[in-house]
Amino acid sequence: MLESSNFSGVRSYCLDALNKLVKQGMNDKHLTRIWVNLLSKPRKSKLQETQKMGDLVANWLEFNHYITPKVTEIINGIVQYLQTNANGDVAGALFKAFKTITRTQERTILCPKLIEWTRTLLISINIKTINNGRSEVAQVLRLIDDIEPAFLCMVVEKDCPNMSPDNKEENVCAVVEAIHKCGGTKVNLLDYVRRSEWCPPKAIALISKFQLKG
Repeated sequence: MLESSNFSGVRSYCLDALNKLVKQGMNDKHLTRIWVNLLSKPRKSKLQETQKMGDLVANWLEFNHYITPKVTEIINGIVQYLQTNANGDVAGALFKAFKTITRTQERTILCPKLIEWTRTLLISINIKTINNGRSEVAQVLRLIDDIEPAFLCMVVEKDCPNMSPDNKEENVCAVVEAIHKCGGTKVNLLDYVRRSEWCPPKAIALISKFQLKG
């Protein structure tokens, strides 16, 4: 199989081709075989291939509208990879996948994993490196909070204080935007965020903007 080639260019081409074939009946066994091959040995091109694998998983989920244990395992592996190899393109593909998962029948069962993955990425990735990152991430946060109403409170209390200075400004702004999108009594969290010593000036300004609009 092409995806097992020793040449990174061939494997990369194969992943590009498979992304175009998702609608033609590709099953999760194909995804697993590609992922296992990617993990089989260290490769200089691993980042590029992991990015394309993330895109492939996101596209597969978007077309099939369900998730399997095999796909869950692949996502888990990509999240673990990002903890030590931060990359906005790969993270962006995962957030696209998360958004799709929140709309599947398995969303309630998978909510604990969704929460774990999302919290890990919020700590590991500066979402400014994701295309349209703040808006995309805020949407995912809101969708998860619709499934588990304690989610955003958990993020504010446990994750925002522990974000690195490099990641905190934009990531906290995404959390603020998600809280604002939720509306209702959830917006009371904005006052808590504003008063917190870890809250960056940019997030304080965003909260003021939202509160002025009412």
